[in-house]
Amino acid sequence: MNDRTYSRRRSDLVNEALLTLMTRRLVLVAVRLLAALAMLAASIGAAVSSLGSQPVRHVLLLAATAMAVVGLLAALWGVLSARRLNAKDPLDDLAARRPPPLRAPTTVPAAITVLLIGVVAAGILGTVLQGEAPAFAVGAAIGAVVLGLIGPVCLLLHRRTVDDLAAQREGDPALAARIDDLEPYWAYEELSG
Repeated sequence: MNDRTYSRRRSDLVNEALLTLMTRRLVLVAVRLLAALAMLAASIGAAVSSLGSQPVRHVLLLAATAMAVVGLLAALWGVLSARRLNAKDPLDDLAARRPPPLRAPTTVPAAITVLLIGVVAAGILGTVLQGEAPAFAVGAAIGAVVLGLIGPVCLLLHRRTVDDLAAQREGDPALAARIDDLEPYWAYEELSG
């Protein structure tokens, strides 16, 4: 492979990896916050259902408490992740190692599939739980729909990252040159092998 082809392929690899890394950082924050919101909806439903005086309702109160704690931990994790979004230069991370593949829906069919799974799960949960604990059924259904929103949110974040990276490269020639000149060892190994 000649130098021009190698340079172009290396630049393409680095751009793809940079896009993956930047999208991954945003997606992790969004997923954590959506998970926290889903847990909060389900825990509120369980807590409202547990307000009856029957002993069976104590199980719902325990479930509500557990879901609220998990939801709060997910929210805290999301907030801490958001604070670290811009703390480290993605190019430094990229020079050290190639980011793992992005396991999030980045196409419209994948995003719609995730959303539909959430809606179907909401319907099933609502139907199954409606007779025993209507408030919990509503909370669980809302939580399932919120989790289904992960698909469209990931797609939008991926598209936003693509546009942002293109705009940054176009608006800052020094950054574009820095990205193009980056020669991580993993890219050399991949192109040489």
